Amino acid sequence: MSGQRTKSFGLLLASALLVWLYSGVAAAQQAPGLYIKPLDEMNVPESFKQIAQDEINQMATNGFVKTNKEHLGYINKIFTGKYNELPDNAPAEYDFAITARPLEELRPFLAVNPANIPLKQFRIKDKGSLAAGSITDNGWTTLIRLMNVPGVGRVALEEHDYTASGGGISLIEEAINADVNGNPAILRLKQSGDKKSSTTELFWVTDSKSYRMVTDNKLKGNGSNRFFSLARALD
Repeated sequence: MSGQRTKSFGLLLASALLVWLYSGVAAAQQAPGLYIKPLDEMNVPESFKQIAQDEINQMATNGFVKTNKEHLGYINKIFTGKYNELPDNAPAEYDFAITARPLEELRPFLAVNPANIPLKQFRIKDKGSLAAGSITDNGWTTLIRLMNVPGVGRVALEEHDYTASGGGISLIEEAINADVNGNPAILRLKQSGDKKSSTTELFWVTDSKSYRMVTDNKLKGNGSNRFFSLARALD
């Protein structure tokens, strides 16, 4: 397995501008690990800060973020194998990021240690797994698990070992509006202008991994409770 960083697959962002992952050159400018900073202290362009602040305000005021419909197709694309495209002359291992397969087939090629999902407890139907992130000497840094969860719908769970590539994560303090087992979390409900498309995203971070769980439903009540219960049950 090559230690060279490669094209990234399966971008992990609770929102486009509420979480910043860094590695490589960026990691050399900031020590690895988890950082929580106020928005005005983030070292990003002002235009990014304005968009992030707008999302934070919408979620606090309306309970959802209005989003263009074309930005809400992640679940459908990843479940139908249309999310990533294989580069020309790509190494054979790149297919791990294109074609979902049983977790045990992927496990030897992963740097990230997969969480234990209580499939029977939640009556989950496992729909396969994909590699993502970047490739290190120890394997892929990210794993995407696809599943059907009764009471929730189609779910993609992304697990990213941000320490495996020597990088880290910065969270906007004002965006944090939830927690998962005491770990900081960002919940985002997104809805298209015509109200026909929506997603629910939950992003949380531990001392070595980040998780992003997404479904293409705008969850409320029992559905939202079950979504959070699954997140908190991961081991």
